[in-house]
Amino acid sequence: MMKISSIIKKFGITGIFLALLTGCVIAIGFHNYKTNSNFWSASAVNCVTIIVAIFISYWLTQKGNDKRKQKEILANLVFNIRLKIDQEDMYKLGDKSTQDINMRNRDITNMIDVLDGVKSRFRIETEVAFVAEKFDEYKDLIGKHIDDRDYLEKSQDELKRPVLLMSNKLFEIALSLYN
Repeated sequence: MMKISSIIKKFGITGIFLALLTGCVIAIGFHNYKTNSNFWSASAVNCVTIIVAIFISYWLTQKGNDKRKQKEILANLVFNIRLKIDQEDMYKLGDKSTQDINMRNRDITNMIDVLDGVKSRFRIETEVAFVAEKFDEYKDLIGKHIDDRDYLEKSQDELKRPVLLMSNKLFEIALSLYN
């Protein structure tokens, strides 16, 4: 015979609670079926009411799930942008080729453009505008001195400032999605 602790480990307290609740509902339903001769009789109004209630609850649940899924996708995008900009090679360009720098910047710009497309739906207009502005500042600094690597190496702190501001703002965006 299984011990109670092994059952709890296997199914969890929630699983056991749901099983007991389901068993009680089935027992009450069976008792009602046996004692009530009109158990299966229902009017058309009762059936329509039940169907409408099921339809509305299903629709509201699906609508909530869709919104939640969109928030998850957006949060994933925000964290992907953060992963890219939090890398040290954003301000310590070192041996990165001009092509690699431009490709990375285009990739980040494309992701910020996606954020820009959904900003009003999630009420993050000012935050996205701030991130876009700081990334433009970063790109302008690199673009002006892309061929002068010595200047870029000496300007690490100047490159780091907009990157850190963007990272913090992106984190705020991710938190605000679920408020």
